[in-house]
Amino acid sequence: DGTGELEIGPNGNVEAANIVLSNAVESVVRFKADATGFGSLKTSGKLTITDGAKLFVDLSDFTKRRGTLISCADREGEFAPENVTFTGLEKGASARLVYREEDGCKDVCVACKSGRGMVLIFR
Repeated sequence: DGTGELEIGPNGNVEAANIVLSNAVESVVRFKADATGFGSLKTSGKLTITDGAKLFVDLSDFTKRRGTLISCADREGEFAPENVTFTGLEKGASARLVYREEDGCKDVCVACKSGRGMVLIFR
């Protein structure tokens, strides 16, 4: 029991062999972007996302079109939609998570749609 919170700023880089985001420790991952992009969370092994793990993404200062949130060689589970929070979006904009698998990586990405209809894929 307990809490486990990981906050990754714009220049942060966290690397590990395996990562488990568990509801047993109330896992929370927070990303804050700046104009140059996101920091990153990378695992050379498996990322396990259990029920109850939470993700917060602050897009307040983000101006680029692409950026990776989480990159892993293998992934089990996904963040439940009710456990994902996006902040800093302009009026009329929306965001959602996208799970991609290509080139041997299983990435957790964000897709944003601005109020002006432009789609941004963060990878």
